[in-house]
Amino acid sequence: MSAFAVDIDRDAEAVRAMASALDPYLYQDELYGALPGALPRLTLGGLLMRLHRQRALREQLTPEQSAALGEAEAKHVQARADWALHYDQKIRRELGARQDALKWFLDECDDHPQRCGEGYPTEAEKRTMIHHLLAEGDARNLDLGPERQRQLALDGRLREHFRAGDFIWTASVQAAYPRATFCGCMAGRAGAHDPEPEPPQARR
Repeated sequence: MSAFAVDIDRDAEAVRAMASALDPYLYQDELYGALPGALPRLTLGGLLMRLHRQRALREQLTPEQSAALGEAEAKHVQARADWALHYDQKIRRELGARQDALKWFLDECDDHPQRCGEGYPTEAEKRTMIHHLLAEGDARNLDLGPERQRQLALDGRLREHFRAGDFIWTASVQAAYPRATFCGCMAGRAGAHDPEPEPPQARR
């Protein structure tokens, strides 16, 4: 399984762009917002994941990037307060979309288990976004019972195909993902039907 590249500088650029585009993104219908250039699409899960990563790796940021992170955090807090209902709706919509995508991936794994590992690094990123969306929903006292039950079932299916392994993202970001919290989110390898496999996803 090849490593999944994460670029800290690109993360910093994406965080700035995402935070600046939250208004009007939050009240528009589009779930995957467009950003300039080759930056990733704007979603709350993508922003929350990168904010977490930047905070955890602040020592790796330049002074300018650290200052920009503070500005992005302030914009995020303000937009969340200004558009609270729309923010919560986007959390639910993205959770559903991410879980649908994970289900489709697992369906493919069931049909073609020998090719399952090829797509895992990308799916690990999506599962990490799900982790952050669920945590944000908890912080906002949202009732995400159905989403959590669905995720438990999806995580059970993940265990059927993957077991814990080496960190599969860029080594420089590993400190942002302690195994106790993100067990297997970034540390998984194909190993269907292994006895007592570790879950290849964020554990809560």
